[in-house]
Amino acid sequence: MPVYIDVFISPIRDNMLAQVLCVAMFVGVALDVVLGLIGAALRHEISSSKMRAGIQHKIAEFGLLIAADIIDGMLAGGFQLGIAPVLVSTAGFLALMELFSICENCLLMNPDFTDVPVVGMVAKMVHEAKGGDREDVPNE
Repeated sequence: MPVYIDVFISPIRDNMLAQVLCVAMFVGVALDVVLGLIGAALRHEISSSKMRAGIQHKIAEFGLLIAADIIDGMLAGGFQLGIAPVLVSTAGFLALMELFSICENCLLMNPDFTDVPVVGMVAKMVHEAKGGDREDVPNE
């Protein structure tokens, strides 16, 4: 494989943490889409415009991941760092964001989950991250 192509594949190929985080993000995206669709169907709120917006968000996440890989490829090609700091941090952030979104979908499908202390904390964090007030969180 030509070096000018391999330099953009190597940040993922040569870094086990980047591989794990990218796979976690891909699985998180798939699970988030499935749970979101199931939750919307259970609430009778299936909307093509919401689905389009959600798909656009997921495509933007993949674009961000590819951009991070390109940045690390340029760093690896020029500076020979041996690590992929931008890719690992971006993939980690996106995987964590997907995990919170999965939790949010689960809470929408079963609000009784907020009675579990750890899940209630996650619900509060997700709600605050979206700009809501603490008083708006159910079962606080």
